[in-house]
Amino acid sequence: MNARERFDAIMNFDTSVRTLKWEFGYWAETMRKWYGEGSSQVR
Repeated sequence: MNARERFDAIMNFDTSVRTLKWEFGYWAETMRKWYGEGSSQVR
């Protein structure tokens, strides 16, 4: 099964397929660096 087939299966709620690994959130160190570099858009 290629990545596209796996994605389609997951989107069709096929529970026999392992899910994709998603990263949500940011490291605190990265946020401090962004603020330090003047990124006022990051919240």
